Amino acid sequence: MILCNFFASLIRYVSNHKLLSFVLVLSLINFILFCDSSVRWESYIISREDAMTWTMAILSLLVALLIGWNIYNALDLNKRVKHIEEENIRIINNTERALVDIQIRANDALNKQDRNRIQTEEYCMGIVDFLQGFSIIGENGNYMQAYRIFVSSILHFTRCNNKVHSNIDASLNNMEVCLNEAYQSDYDNIGNLLDFEFAINEIIQSSSAEFTANQKERFILLENRRKSSIHEDKL
Repeated sequence: MILCNFFASLIRYVSNHKLLSFVLVLSLINFILFCDSSVRWESYIISREDAMTWTMAILSLLVALLIGWNIYNALDLNKRVKHIEEENIRIINNTERALVDIQIRANDALNKQDRNRIQTEEYCMGIVDFLQGFSIIGENGNYMQAYRIFVSSILHFTRCNNKVHSNIDASLNNMEVCLNEAYQSDYDNIGNLLDFEFAINEIIQSSSAEFTANQKERFILLENRRKSSIHEDKL
C-alpha cells in the first residue's frame, strides 16, 4: 500500500514537470538499450558497446540539461527574490510616506483646532470687555476706566477672524462717548500706561481683515484726542 502511494505521488509529480517526464522517458529507453545485448532497427544492428556509448552520451546530455535547468531555476529564484525585495522596499517607502502624510494632516488639524480655540477665546474676551465697559458707564460713570476696557475689547476682536466689524464699531462709538463725557482732568486716569500703550500699538499694527482702514484711522484720532487733552490739562 505504501509503495502504491509512493508511485502514485511520483506519477502526479512527474506529470506536473514536463522536463522531468522527458528525462525519465529517455532514461527508460537508455536502460532498455543497456540491458539488451543488441537492438535491431530494420537492417542496422546496434552493438552493446554502441548502445553503452549512446547511453552515456544521452545521460551526459540529460545531466547537462538538468544542471542547466537547476541553474536557470536558481537564477529565476534570485530574480524573484530581488523582485520581492524591491516590492517590499516600495511598500515600506509608500507606508512611510503615508505615515508622514497622516502625521502632517494630524498636526495641521491640531493646529487648526488650536487656532480656532484661541480665536474663540479672544472673541469671548472681547465680548466680555465690551459688556463690562458698558456696565461701568451705567453704574459709576468712570469713563476713562471704561475707555480702557473698550480698547481692550478692540484688541481681542482684532486677534480673531470672526465677523467682528460691527463689534469694533460699537467699541469705537463707546470710546468716543467716554471722551465726550469724562472730565478733561480724568483723561490721564487710565491705569497702567505701559500695558495700555502695548495694547494701543498692537491695535494700530493689526492686519486683521475685520479692522478696516477707516476704523483704524478713527481709533488713532480718538487716541490722539485723549493724549492732546492730557497735555493741554497739564499746561
